[in-house]
Amino acid sequence: MELMYRALWQESRLDPEASIRETLSNWSAPQSVEVLNASGDSGLAVTEMRSSFERDRRVTIRVTRRDEKQYVWVDVENFSSSTELESMDKIQSLIQDLIDDSEKNHGNPRRGEIRFQSRVQIAGPAAVKLIPQSNRKAAIICIAHDPLREEDQKKLAKLLAQQFAGSALVVYLPPGDLGRFQNGIGSHLSLYPGEIRIYPPATKDSRNVISIPPISAANIQKTKHEKISARVLQALQSSLVATPVPQVCEEGARLLRGFQSPDDQKMQDRKDIDFENLLKENERLRQTVASLHSDRDHDLEAIDHLEDQLRNTKRMMQESEDWWRGLLDEESAKRVAAEEERTDVELRFIDFALSENLKRMRKESVYSISSITEALERGRTVLRKVEIPHNVSNMLEDLEGNQRSRTWGRSIWDALLAFNVFAESQFNGNFLKWCETSGDAFVWHAQNISMRESETVHSNERLKSQRILPVATELDPTGKIFMEAHLKFGGTSAPRLYFFDDSKGVTGKIHIGGLDPHSRWENTTT
Repeated sequence: MELMYRALWQESRLDPEASIRETLSNWSAPQSVEVLNASGDSGLAVTEMRSSFERDRRVTIRVTRRDEKQYVWVDVENFSSSTELESMDKIQSLIQDLIDDSEKNHGNPRRGEIRFQSRVQIAGPAAVKLIPQSNRKAAIICIAHDPLREEDQKKLAKLLAQQFAGSALVVYLPPGDLGRFQNGIGSHLSLYPGEIRIYPPATKDSRNVISIPPISAANIQKTKHEKISARVLQALQSSLVATPVPQVCEEGARLLRGFQSPDDQKMQDRKDIDFENLLKENERLRQTVASLHSDRDHDLEAIDHLEDQLRNTKRMMQESEDWWRGLLDEESAKRVAAEEERTDVELRFIDFALSENLKRMRKESVYSISSITEALERGRTVLRKVEIPHNVSNMLEDLEGNQRSRTWGRSIWDALLAFNVFAESQFNGNFLKWCETSGDAFVWHAQNISMRESETVHSNERLKSQRILPVATELDPTGKIFMEAHLKFGGTSAPRLYFFDDSKGVTGKIHIGGLDPHSRWENTTT
């Protein structure tokens, strides 16, 4: 035997047994209802009504009374091995009928401070007060309004209120109440628009409020109401069947089983029937335990096998990881060595070019350049006296896309070589003067060098600001400085190269600030 469902509430009506029996008879027809009455000491009276509404399933209703206290206790029992809940709608409809009949006749069905109804209650403030109580004896189901599907959410709330009458307080939270509920209950127990959250009954030995994570609005929107109700039942079932009954109800159950009236033949017969049921249940449990032992042994073997597989997998992963790490270390070392060798070759090449057969080596160096990008990258790598920032160009892709990009790249590399030689020479004059008078093999075309901008550029803030270009912070803490010296490469789409001469200053370098088509820098002609 397995207890599937339990509902329990206090009842204020006088002698509700006849009305309850009528409701049960109508519900279980054509199955008969078995009734047993018993009286005990201290005014204890109990009436039990039973009906087997399905094969191997039985509903039992007990009305227990002593002095001013009167309880209605409903248990649904399953005598088969099946644990499916497909018949719970029928059970819930019976409890709804009992609650509705009690309310109609002023029975005031309740459990502690929670009053049971088959209607949705707009009771957000009451829920805020009741949920944290450590002695709360009934579940609370909160449904938050959904601004996208308000009517559908209300229908769902109505369905849950009907199906969980006698088991839970079902509260609907409209927009205003939801905000107050969220503020009052705290974020860890709250819910958001469109969600449903379940708060099972408080347990005696728990210090914390028990709550089940909310069912999301997105989940509710794509799920039928009946399936949502089944999920709520599944979440609540364990706490419902574990609902403790009051002492007076326990005494009533013992009285019905004949423990206190051994001479009552009817009670003895009931006791014998229950004992037979217990023997059957015991045999079923024994078979279940034997099956579980067999399954456990099989599972233990499977676990051992999986653990062996896991150990082998971990070992293989470790070996693979070690192999890859070694391979990566080897490749990294090769790349570092190759880079060091390439840099060393470049440096030795430049040193040699500056001292031996300069004109021939310069020509070979220039013709080895294939693009503007290569000229800039090589300059950053090998020229000690030239500083080239990574943001030197805003339109590099446009320049590289031009059919003359290789020619420009070689001219730019030629200019960078000239800058490097000029900075190292410590010539007594500026770059233009050096190119005009020094006779060095690396001088650049003096006619394409401009060391100053026009007065128009100097006096026009907009034109001047276009020439405030990036430099190393060693030169200027702001990382920018005004540059007017520039190289011209010819043609309307050809680049301009702006530079700042600090070869005799703090850094001892030539700083390249801009390299873009000359249309980037407006002047009097543009």
